[in-house]
Amino acid sequence: MGFYLRKSIRVGPLRFNLSGSGIGVSAGIPGLRVGTGPRGNYVHMGVGGLFYRSTLPSDSRPVSQPTLPATFEHPDTVAPMEAIASGSVSQMVDSSSVGLLSELNHKKKRIRTWPLAACLSGALLCALAALGASAWIIAPVAVLCLVGVFCAYQLDLLSKSVVIMYHFDSEMESAYQRLHDAVSQIARCGGKWYIGTRGDVYDRKYHAGASELVNRGRISVSTGEPPYVRTNISTPVIFLGARTLYFFPERLLVFARDGVGAVSYEDLSVVANDKRFIEEKSVPRDAQVVDQTWRYVNKSGGPDRRFNNNPQLPICLYEELWLNSPSGLNEVIQFSRRGIGEQLNAALEKLGEMLAQAAAKPALPLRSVESRRIIRSTPASGDLETHEQSGAASVPIEPQSTDRPLKSIAFLQGASPDSADHAFKIVERFGSLLKTEVDAFGGSHSLQEIEALVNQLARVPAVVRSFVKRVPALKPAEGKILKAVNHLVSGYFSQLRTTIEQVERKSEKAQRLLTLVCDAEKLLRRNGKGTS
Repeated sequence: MGFYLRKSIRVGPLRFNLSGSGIGVSAGIPGLRVGTGPRGNYVHMGVGGLFYRSTLPSDSRPVSQPTLPATFEHPDTVAPMEAIASGSVSQMVDSSSVGLLSELNHKKKRIRTWPLAACLSGALLCALAALGASAWIIAPVAVLCLVGVFCAYQLDLLSKSVVIMYHFDSEMESAYQRLHDAVSQIARCGGKWYIGTRGDVYDRKYHAGASELVNRGRISVSTGEPPYVRTNISTPVIFLGARTLYFFPERLLVFARDGVGAVSYEDLSVVANDKRFIEEKSVPRDAQVVDQTWRYVNKSGGPDRRFNNNPQLPICLYEELWLNSPSGLNEVIQFSRRGIGEQLNAALEKLGEMLAQAAAKPALPLRSVESRRIIRSTPASGDLETHEQSGAASVPIEPQSTDRPLKSIAFLQGASPDSADHAFKIVERFGSLLKTEVDAFGGSHSLQEIEALVNQLARVPAVVRSFVKRVPALKPAEGKILKAVNHLVSGYFSQLRTTIEQVERKSEKAQRLLTLVCDAEKLLRRNGKGTS
């Protein structure tokens, strides 16, 4: 699964060319081509900043995958199966993808005209033949009909396609190659499935001693382009039943029958862990068999002698990967080989870190664009999408404000656990994200940034307490969780107090910040007494 970066792509009669000034479009035959200025969606990516441009337009379709029903009929030995499914893709929108998703969903709904043109042409030719028209009449009409259908097909390609051209620096290209390598490992895995539903087992002796049952389906992995999208890079693709995940450099695109959604890598939570699985089908070549059991077991775990057809079954140690986002993504993938999920998680985290660094810096201006202007859209969410308009010099995209909520807080507020284990994993992931964000402020010398962080950290205990109350399974551990969170935040406050004193202790603003930190610590200790 190699990674490539093309300089030009073709959409119908048009060729899109990547240059220093953005995307150029040309049409015609070799040796005689007519070109225009920058068009399409242009994305410059690097540690120096992000740069977006947008405008115009192979319709490739993924191989259809069987979908799992949301409900099943079960015997009394199993609890009702619960579906593991993402929310509507219409809700999966990150701030930098609004314009692109709008264009993709709009063009996906457009009706193709070439099938209608083909039907009308066939009807016309049949009518001429029925009326007894001579071959001298039918032949030229048939040629005209073919030309008309071909033109309609080319126009459909233009009207329904979205062009995205990427330009990377060496570091970003290396990070994206790492993601390609991780997905390549998934493709070479002997067994890979998505979990559609799962349910608890009431009577384990009828289910080989398993504690839960799952309904799973095979997944396929490849590289390719989404429907209605033409791009100059190879994109890793994972087909998960009714949903398809396209791992683009700056976001995850989720394609479904009802539309297209997007999840930024900064908001994507990936949790990998080992899973013991009783395999009734053939064991994949790379699976690790760790134990044996029987299809029907007695109370002691041995074979139930009442059943004649009671074969011994292998217990394999698989790896389970949980993809989750506050916007509604919720997918569980299972691999027969361990370590693959961790590799994918590391690659996605690296991309997310680089994108966060790039978003925090001013965008690099493009060369030779003095005659055009980049207008930054201005929704309150801090959209990075830009639109093209003729005019003066280019205007770089401004860095995101530090006053927005911490991503870790947004992640916890949007999380929807469906089990106690999932809830504990979410809390662990929240702690990891919070640590990463606080560590990023370690070398900051801006009192404004420190003040914003103090205000956000003061919210953490309340946010965690609210999350725990939403999950009844966490109620027994509420005191321990809140005590650990208070201890964690208290340590961060101590670090920030030291940082403030080192930066500018004597200024009025620094004194106000120190007072703010002290008040927050007192409130933390007061609330901590109630949870101990």
